[in-house]
Amino acid sequence: MTRVLVVEDSRTQALELQIILESAGHDVDIATSGEEGLTRFKARGYDLVFSDIVMPGMTGYQFCRALRVLPEGADVPVV
Repeated sequence: MTRVLVVEDSRTQALELQIILESAGHDVDIATSGEEGLTRFKARGYDLVFSDIVMPGMTGYQFCRALRVLPEGADVPVV
């Protein structure tokens, strides 16, 4: 089972993605900010990340850059 992290500040959008991905058989967690996404990623690790770009605080671009410097996040696909 693929572990997927959805980083999205809109609860509606995050839940929509979660429903779609879980119906396809994936294990999905949601983070509502880039900071929370990094914390969750460090704690669990994921096979795939979906990230919003425009978020308060840490943007999706900043999140991706921070993820890439982590040894465990360097090769994880981000959409």
